[in-house]
Amino acid sequence: MPADLKALGKFFADWQEGMQGANAWDALFWDNHDQPRALSRFGDDGKFRDKSAKLLAGMIHLMRGTPYIYQGDEIGMTNTHFHDITRYRDVESKNYYEILQERGLSGEEAITVIDERSRDNGRTPMQWTADVNAGFTTGTPWIEVVDNFDRINAASQMEDENSIFAFYKELISLRKSHKIISDGTISFDRNMPEGIISYTREYEGKTLKVWGNMTENEIQAECKDGVDRGDILIANYDDAPYTKDDTVVLRPYE
Repeated sequence: MPADLKALGKFFADWQEGMQGANAWDALFWDNHDQPRALSRFGDDGKFRDKSAKLLAGMIHLMRGTPYIYQGDEIGMTNTHFHDITRYRDVESKNYYEILQERGLSGEEAITVIDERSRDNGRTPMQWTADVNAGFTTGTPWIEVVDNFDRINAASQMEDENSIFAFYKELISLRKSHKIISDGTISFDRNMPEGIISYTREYEGKTLKVWGNMTENEIQAECKDGVDRGDILIANYDDAPYTKDDTVVLRPYE
């Protein structure tokens, strides 16, 4: 199924505001070793990989709670996109590949499902360099590295100030230097167009507004307080978003 972005926005709002109301605290994360990569599920790991990886990072790092970074998030690692079942190691994936075919799916259809859902998507070796096995080992890894390691790796991003890695560093720095991010209250705007997630943080008279376009399309969103009347703290586009009166036009995955 395509991602239900309306349900995703409600999910975040319910958890964030509900935990806040109970004086509780959220653990903020997209990925773990039992999940496919959020970048490949909710973002675009092709044309908009850089933009959507930064978007996903910003949307939870600016929320209320403690953010976690799963290995590879910080460089925009993707799902495996292994199109041969022999390349998978997860026993659940191998078993389900057979079950899906017993239910009438072709081998090609079954591998498409596995590609989207396999736990192996979050278990491939960390992509350190463009060298053999992505610099993870000089031996034979228990599972192959993703084929895109030659262009998606830590070494290529460490010194790039516009990289996904640099964006994560900036988010961490902001959380440490702005108490509104670490300690502020949160409230969600539930009237945004589908595909836009928007929330407000407040602390000691200061306000931080966050907008995220979770789609590949340009979307116009209402912002009654005006996005152009404050400083932009962080963004994943080089130039400011287009604003007019009480609206902001968000570009793909902005």
